[in-house]
Amino acid sequence: MFRSKRSVAYFAHDPSHRLLLAPDADDDDGEFTCDGCQVVGAGPRYTCGHPGCGFRLHEVCARRFPRTLKSIVHSKHRLKRRESAGSVGGRCEVCGEDVKGACYVCDAAACASATAVVVHPLCVRLPPVARGSAAAHPGGHDAWLVKKAPDGGAASTCAACGLSVDGPWRYRCGTCRVDVHPRCLVPALDQCRRGEASEVPMGKRCCLSTGREVIGCLNISYYYRGAI
Repeated sequence: MFRSKRSVAYFAHDPSHRLLLAPDADDDDGEFTCDGCQVVGAGPRYTCGHPGCGFRLHEVCARRFPRTLKSIVHSKHRLKRRESAGSVGGRCEVCGEDVKGACYVCDAAACASATAVVVHPLCVRLPPVARGSAAAHPGGHDAWLVKKAPDGGAASTCAACGLSVDGPWRYRCGTCRVDVHPRCLVPALDQCRRGEASEVPMGKRCCLSTGREVIGCLNISYYYRGAI
């Protein structure tokens, strides 16, 4: 994880208000809603040092929020940060939940003419491969972040919560052949603590972006099409 700075500036907050790393950030597990992305998190956070302000940010939002970035969840174009989804509104491209605060948006003409691509700053950094807790995935195997193919059929059922996986992105366990909601396998609280997604060798990363979401390079004998 990156080394924490004692103070930072945030693009969507008063530049004269420096944000300070909470002195007990490493030990603070209490949940809070980030004033930047409006998503619940926990662990290290930055707070505004200006008297009476109370502005709080996930460490990830404070430290790892570049103007543009590339993400496996939208490999066609670079995503640009915004203070809010604004007129494009809508739900997060990954988790399917409403985007209420700072986010990443694709401004490319090809995407602007279709359904807007909007992503939470935490979701844009979900790790390509994750194992999660025993409660989220009893099998204990690695699960891969994949996108359902356009002709993937009906939504599957999340192996963790039992609800329908309606969004385009989900974690898929090739061993158990089950899907899990991204937030069920890697909760926002864990994303905040983790900081950065782990790197994956290019030979495996190909599985995340192919048109049919083929995961044959994992030595699994079937193709992912979204249905269990």
